[in-house]
Amino acid sequence: MINTCFRVIYPVLAIISEIRNLPKSVDKVTVADIFRKTLSKHPRKTAFIFEQKTWTFQDVEDYSNRIGNYFKSKGYKKGDVVALFLESCPEFICIWLGLSKVGVTTALINTNLRLDSLWHCISAVDVKAIIFGTDLSGNYDFSYTTWLRWTTKKRRNLKLLSKLPGKY
Repeated sequence: MINTCFRVIYPVLAIISEIRNLPKSVDKVTVADIFRKTLSKHPRKTAFIFEQKTWTFQDVEDYSNRIGNYFKSKGYKKGDVVALFLESCPEFICIWLGLSKVGVTTALINTNLRLDSLWHCISAVDVKAIIFGTDLSGNYDFSYTTWLRWTTKKRRNLKLLSKLPGKY
């Protein structure tokens, strides 16, 4: 159990260690920069173990690059904001990392929010798209799909994305 916990939190500890080792005068160092430095040291080391699947740092790099390239090809650029409304999984980190590589700001939305609170979080920033997991498109207290369609009618330029390039 302890060994498994260490393997799961190692990526976070590695990045925190890199942040602490940065000179105080460093400006504009991004999480993507820190991740690449960690990747160069440990490309084949396990970054995540989730539902019996192992992701190495190289797997995370490859998937986050696919995400970044996908959004860049769709015209997203530095300064755009995309909401990430996704369950806890390795893809969450990879999508966030991939968007940051393009310069897109990610608004991380809590999946426990409902109706007014959810609408407030999404409308508080000018998001260009909402990425949501397929688990959130089913029936809960209300239909997320219906709610998301309703929000796009209010904001015509908002895009809903549930199918992105996958790892598997």
